[in-house]
Amino acid sequence: MSDSKQITEELRGKWRESGKIETTPEMIVEVEVALARHSDCPDLWILKGNMIEMTGDNGPPLDLALESYQKAVEVSSSCGEGYAEIGHYHDVITENLEEAESAFRKSIEISETDDALMGLARVEAQLDRKEEALELLSRIQDKTNEDAKELRDEIEQGIWDPEEDEE
Repeated sequence: MSDSKQITEELRGKWRESGKIETTPEMIVEVEVALARHSDCPDLWILKGNMIEMTGDNGPPLDLALESYQKAVEVSSSCGEGYAEIGHYHDVITENLEEAESAFRKSIEISETDDALMGLARVEAQLDRKEEALELLSRIQDKTNEDAKELRDEIEQGIWDPEEDEE
């Protein structure tokens, strides 16, 4: 395992061991110290973005998470996970479904992961493309994935259908 991968895993482990969902500024500083030595490690940039998103109201601005994900794909254009994180960010934070769709498609083009397939399926459902969303979910590798099953049920029930404008 490379030095930067090992550091990334150690930092992720510390975060998990803390037992907290929210991260602290000190945890982010540790990642930034690691990035000072390994700025070419996309996994560290992704971890920083994830931690920023999980700092709550007292943390850094959320747009810094997006910048971290963008840096991950800048240092490694083949970082499918980075594009998936950009997709999640645009889906949930900016609610820019077109940007989310583009990022998830790029992620899937690089590496078809269950996470990216589910993210794109959610976006497609919100864009009123239910059949495409269900087709994407059919490609999930982990057939026991409860989140995928729940998303499929929600799409079939119309929970993700776009809201009609009330006049």
